[in-house]
Amino acid sequence: MSGNAGSATKLQTARTINGTSFNGTANITTANWGTTRSIYIQDATATNTSSAVSVNGGGNAYLKLPTNIKVGTLTATGEVTAYSDIRLKTDIQPLENRGYIKPVTYKKDGKDSIGFIAQEVRELYPELVIEDNTEDKYLSVNYAQYVAVLQAQIIDLKKEIDELKNIKTK
Repeated sequence: MSGNAGSATKLQTARTINGTSFNGTANITTANWGTTRSIYIQDATATNTSSAVSVNGGGNAYLKLPTNIKVGTLTATGEVTAYSDIRLKTDIQPLENRGYIKPVTYKKDGKDSIGFIAQEVRELYPELVIEDNTEDKYLSVNYAQYVAVLQAQIIDLKKEIDELKNIKTK
C-alpha cells in the first residue's frame, strides 16, 4: 500500500498485519482479540488530532468527532452517560429556577409526540438549546440536562410546602 488516503494503492492481497488478518476486501479479522487489542480509524493530521472511531477489546466503541453528530433514532441497550466529574467543571453555581417551560403535544413526521418548543426553552434556559450547523439552523433541546432544571423546581416546591406546613402548625 502506498500514497495517501486520496490516492492510495488498493491492498488486494490477503495478509496479516500485526496479528490482524486482512482479506483484501473491507473485512478485517482480529484473532485473539483479548482486552488489550484496539482498532482505530483516525484522522491524525496536525489540525484534527481528536477525530477517531475505535473499538477496544473490552467491547467499548468510541466515536470522537470535533462537531455534532446527527442520527435519526438512537437506541441504546446499555447506559447513555455524560461526564459530570467536578474536576472537569469551573465556576459552579446553584441553578436558580427561571420559570416553567410549557410541555406540549405535537405531530412530527405524522407521529404524535410530546416535548417542548426549543424557541420557548431558549427564552428561559438558553444553555439547553443547541443550534445545528445546517443552513436551516434547526434547534434541539438537551432533555438530559433538563433533569437539573426539574430538580431545582422540585427543591423550590418543597421549600414552599415546608413553609406552608410551618404556617399551618403555628
